[in-house]
Amino acid sequence: MAAADEPAVAGLFLSSFSGKLAAMLREHRAAAAEVLAAAALRSGDAWVAETDEVVGLVTFQDQKRPWYAHGEWRLARCRLPWWRALRVTLFAVVFHAVDFPPSELYLETMAVSPAERGKGHGGRLLEFADGEARRRGRRSVSLYCIRDNPRARGSALRIMSVTRKPRRKLHHQRSSLRTTL
Repeated sequence: MAAADEPAVAGLFLSSFSGKLAAMLREHRAAAAEVLAAAALRSGDAWVAETDEVVGLVTFQDQKRPWYAHGEWRLARCRLPWWRALRVTLFAVVFHAVDFPPSELYLETMAVSPAERGKGHGGRLLEFADGEARRRGRRSVSLYCIRDNPRARGSALRIMSVTRKPRRKLHHQRSSLRTTL
């Protein structure tokens, strides 16, 4: 992900995660999306899928980070009053502080533009994630999906089953999905 992609990624977050952003900051969803896009760029491990424009995004967490390292306080504080920045930071901690073994590459965020869904972009992003896991010497890719979001969970299961190769297995553990390479 390049700095020039940041506004498009903020728009992708806004269209793909409007419910989560509304929970973060009801009337300031765009500002929350900008903070998340800036955090993705800052992570150095964000990748975009493009046609003529950004149509999808994946971000990875290569190694566990302590819970306090997930807060995007500085980024949020530059864009928002402190009480809103605190709310965005707390949501980021809740959604991204996930435990995973060192043998896994954690797919932290996966989003496809609503206008581009159903065109194979999600499958290609997952194939990219598999390739990244192999390149980094990981045995599996994991993705956390909230139980109360059946649309996202169904999409993840559909993408994983369509792109599944014979040597991969799909595991259900609590509310996470994992493909074994």
